[in-house]
Amino acid sequence: MSIIDVRLNPNDMGSGNVLSNGNLTVTNTSSTAIRATPGRVSGKWYWEAKLISLSGQVLIGIANKQMPLSSANLGDVNQRTYYGSDGTRRPENTPYGTRWTTGDVLGIALNLDNDTLEFYKNGVSMGVSHTNIKELGEVYPVLRGVNSATNTVTFNFGASPFEYTIPNKYYSYDGRQDGWYYKFLISSEDKNIHSIKPEIKFEETAIPNMTSDTSPSGRVLASSINSVSTDAWQAFSATGQWMSSVAGYPHYLGYEFTEKKRIYGYSMKFNSTSRPVDWTFEGSTDGTNYTVLDTRKNQTTNNSTDFFYINDDVENFRIYRINITSGTHSSQVSIQLLKMFEYIPSELVKLESASENNFISYGLNKDQTINMSQKMFNRNYIVENGDSLSSGKVFKQAIDTVKTPIRNVTIETNR
Repeated sequence: MSIIDVRLNPNDMGSGNVLSNGNLTVTNTSSTAIRATPGRVSGKWYWEAKLISLSGQVLIGIANKQMPLSSANLGDVNQRTYYGSDGTRRPENTPYGTRWTTGDVLGIALNLDNDTLEFYKNGVSMGVSHTNIKELGEVYPVLRGVNSATNTVTFNFGASPFEYTIPNKYYSYDGRQDGWYYKFLISSEDKNIHSIKPEIKFEETAIPNMTSDTSPSGRVLASSINSVSTDAWQAFSATGQWMSSVAGYPHYLGYEFTEKKRIYGYSMKFNSTSRPVDWTFEGSTDGTNYTVLDTRKNQTTNNSTDFFYINDDVENFRIYRINITSGTHSSQVSIQLLKMFEYIPSELVKLESASENNFISYGLNKDQTINMSQKMFNRNYIVENGDSLSSGKVFKQAIDTVKTPIRNVTIETNR
């Protein structure tokens, strides 16, 4: 695909049009038009027009060279445009889309291969406006004013990133960008088609900024508190700290999520005089039986935030806590901030076919790497079936339990 420089053409505009921004922005103050250059006779092209300011209204779309630049004829048959004042398409003057306002971004999808023109407003398709564009011959992006009001519009033909996604299989009008999907699927020796959902390690804490032990969600738990001013929830807020009582070790501080999560790491910010020294990081599903996930001994922590990794192979738990057995203070401990970081492991996805929809929906990006030594705990089976299922229906999927031992099954539907 060759790249060309596309701009509004100062030699192909009527009076009352002032260009700026490298001939990509036009301020229109009259019932005249301006075309961009060059024209197109084939291909699938996309560009955007941002409405910087609107005092009156304009038409945006395509036109050939036979459309007069100085005419205010909204019914000129040499154009195929979208009129923002009333949402009609022109020259037909029939209802089409919604009206425009200042700040809106129009996307123009010109398909000269299939003889269609489609407009988008703020990323939402207004539908196909015209199916008779090839009869115009060579066409050009166009803007036409309809009165003497001042309107300013900035065009993007592809030289800078678009505000919205290019439609599938389209190119930017200048050829710099495209809407193609560069993805791949995996074919195994038994001819099955697979994809992989990559793992996600979140860098933000999974715990919301708490304002009480139970707000905004979940539940904070602690062995004790020293006072209301150092309540346990404050260790999960932007300010304050948790301080235990002086009853002696062990002390614990934790959080109960609303659903099970897998945590791959945690961080703590410490008080200067009563820091933890020995502790375990533990998980539980019932709040009674805890599994030790990480053990720390003789930690020489300071006042900064320290991060601690745990094994990625741990289970999902609903409750996590720090169980502290000794600290720099003889009987009391405090934590200024405790964060926990969620891990979503990769999944093997089995597909019924290498269809275009599966490539788009489940394909791996061309620059994505696959860790062949990484364990995968989950396997998804994607069944392409558009039938509606009422109560009493049975879903069946053959699974080789020798190759794939089953611990849990969930079913998700796309509506």
